[in-house]
Amino acid sequence: MMKIKTILFLSILSILTAQVGPVKALHRNPPRAWALTNAAIHVAPGKTIENGMVVMWDGMIKSVG
Repeated sequence: MMKIKTILFLSILSILTAQVGPVKALHRNPPRAWALTNAAIHVAPGKTIENGMVVMWDGMIKSVG
């Protein structure tokens, strides 16, 4: 019986302490690199790269392909 109470207590404790909101430090420390994948990139009129990737570093586009 004690084992069941312990498991129940730990289960309830883990549910109550679970992170349910966004990470607050992310707003103060945003990632420096982003990669947009599986994108349709329109390079020129009539020319499109399907399933492409755009890599951005410090807010600037570094590579496209």
